[in-house]
Amino acid sequence: EEEEEEEGHYQKHRRNQNCRNPKRAAPRFALGPHRWTVTLQILYARDLVELGYNVLVQDTDVVWLRDVRKYFSDSYNDVEMSCDGRLDDVGPGNSGFIFVRSSCKTQVFMNTLVEYIGLVITGRSDQRHWNMFLREYDFRQLNFFLLPPDQFVSGYQWGDHSPTHKISNTTFWVAHASWTTFHFEKINKFKTLLLWFFNHTLCPAHFDPLLLPDLRQERLKDPSILLEPQKILTPSLRTWKWPDDAIKERPFWTLQQQPVNFLNFFFFTHTPPPFSKLRTFFFQKKKRFFLLKKKITHLATTLRN
Repeated sequence: EEEEEEEGHYQKHRRNQNCRNPKRAAPRFALGPHRWTVTLQILYARDLVELGYNVLVQDTDVVWLRDVRKYFSDSYNDVEMSCDGRLDDVGPGNSGFIFVRSSCKTQVFMNTLVEYIGLVITGRSDQRHWNMFLREYDFRQLNFFLLPPDQFVSGYQWGDHSPTHKISNTTFWVAHASWTTFHFEKINKFKTLLLWFFNHTLCPAHFDPLLLPDLRQERLKDPSILLEPQKILTPSLRTWKWPDDAIKERPFWTLQQQPVNFLNFFFFTHTPPPFSKLRTFFFQKKKRFFLLKKKITHLATTLRN
């Protein structure tokens, strides 16, 4: 009955077949139009950062279990990336989930990524591009932070590459089905954590079976692909809530009403800030200095007496 129902969905969505061209789709990771997609991703992220917006960049194989905007609302790091579990030239950050907070420093950093964007086009890897410049000495003042793996789960923590299932917290925020080669591997990987929702039962309004990889062609190569994978988590272990009741209502993505760090402004830009703001800035620093000097003098006098 399930096979007949599935076949009915295939017939129902047959009219949408023209919008899908399997011959032009990338057969595996990092091939086909992947390099052009990540190139445009960096370009658009640079534009938004320059406009003063904080930017969250992620791959399509990422599932949110909580509103991550709440997580980044209390963070003041310049760049935050999920951990990829590697320390070679491609690590340690995973470019499938990146948060960039707009500032003078990150604007220069993003412009540098764009200046050398040819490395992404020729090397087919934006992750190597991000990590290479984050480790550069010129960007040593960038506050770079790796997101905790128990809350931002990456592909190296479960699946074929991790038989021990390195998932220590069932209340994680994000799951990224990385460390896979083919599309159907991502589906099975999500199913092991009960995170595959794109089907006619859970997503009837948007489900289109023609958007799924053609597993019927893979049956001749490896019949085990069509078998349901073993579940790592069970519904009883899920303790998170969606949506989160404690989500704050203040804006997370703009820099409005945030203090300007003039030291970073001087170090990373060539245009000085307006003189009126600069005078106010140094006047406040001078006032604080004299207040602190007065308190220290009073304390020394008290101790002497």
